[in-house]
Amino acid sequence: MVHNCEPHYLPQLQEMFKDDKNVIVKELNNDEHTPSSPRNYGIELITALYVGFLDADDSFIDNCLEVPVGEIQDTKAQTLCF
Repeated sequence: MVHNCEPHYLPQLQEMFKDDKNVIVKELNNDEHTPSSPRNYGIELITALYVGFLDADDSFIDNCLEVPVGEIQDTKAQTLCF
């Protein structure tokens, strides 16, 4: 999600991810300056079974979602927070 960014970022990201079928680049420009606005908009666009949020001060490591996804599948949970 490109949220309230300078106009030149969108074409750069579209070019960067043009061959990646798992990435959809969307733009949201509004007067909101909180993480909830793009997250709520993104939730409306979800087509996958799972959604995760990664804040600017966080990072994923290789295979970090294997355990949580396994828990969801094993327990049939609809929500998992960690």
